[in-house]
Amino acid sequence: MGRWPRGKPLPLSKIRRWVEGELRSHLWIAEKVGCNPETVRVFCHENGLRVQSRGPRKGPGHPEWKGGRIVDKDGYVLIWVWEHPHARQRGQKHHGGHVLEHRLVMELHLGRFLKRHEVVHHKNADKQDNRLENLVLFPSNGEHLRHELTGRCPKWTEDGKRRLKEAYLRGLALYRPPKRRKPT
Repeated sequence: MGRWPRGKPLPLSKIRRWVEGELRSHLWIAEKVGCNPETVRVFCHENGLRVQSRGPRKGPGHPEWKGGRIVDKDGYVLIWVWEHPHARQRGQKHHGGHVLEHRLVMELHLGRFLKRHEVVHHKNADKQDNRLENLVLFPSNGEHLRHELTGRCPKWTEDGKRRLKEAYLRGLALYRPPKRRKPT
């Protein structure tokens, strides 16, 4: 058990509960026990407790933590799951460590991580309605688009039609059929 300037032992069990269970800051603990936050940091380090970073903290350790559930600019719900293999990287739309909630719901249902090319579709088009019965999994974006566009007539402009035709003709010009081998 570590000692602090007054010679009184710090309460290890209480500090362990505050640091690891309640995720309290060293400043909060220092005010509670009446010592310096640096004393708490050293005490935690000496006793194998989680030591907070001195700079900004992410996730539940951050003083402004609000639960990790946010809505992005496109209207999708994001959940903070830092360890997830498909979590957004830091700086990516400013939501590092977040995963789309509808993809998490589908992963929990399937019992596996989704592949990057798999698409989860909202049946009722409400991006925040992430109930399992409102979600459909498509193996690719092509399959998703086939489902979405079936029976719909695209509203292409004349310029758009012209560019599609040019791209098609360019593709034909680049296409060379495979050479056939003569039978031996």
